[in-house]
Amino acid sequence: MTLFVGTSGWQYRDWRDVLYPSDVPMRRWLEEYTARFATVELNNAFYRLPSRENFEAWRERVPGDFVVAVKASRYLTHIKRLKDPEEPVHRLMTHAEGLGDRLGPVLLQLPPTLRADAG
Repeated sequence: MTLFVGTSGWQYRDWRDVLYPSDVPMRRWLEEYTARFATVELNNAFYRLPSRENFEAWRERVPGDFVVAVKASRYLTHIKRLKDPEEPVHRLMTHAEGLGDRLGPVLLQLPPTLRADAG
């Protein structure tokens, strides 16, 4: 079994001088992050889907064994409540495939009011 340790996101200003040295510009924080962690969750896709080009750029900035988890859009989970998922899932995956072999799990954050329907 392989265990990957990471965080939800990497751009937190409070991490300057804690995780990121003060002389490292914010635009280089992802590279600094990958020197210490093996995975990260891209939670910004929950609010606004990044372009495929953004995903491709992140792929180029992380090591070959790095794993990127992508949080699915709240449009799918909170607005559509998982109904008619084909189009939003296709859109998400078309963009996220820009990560290539760095793409790991896709996370679904469900609203607490969503009830299970085994049928």
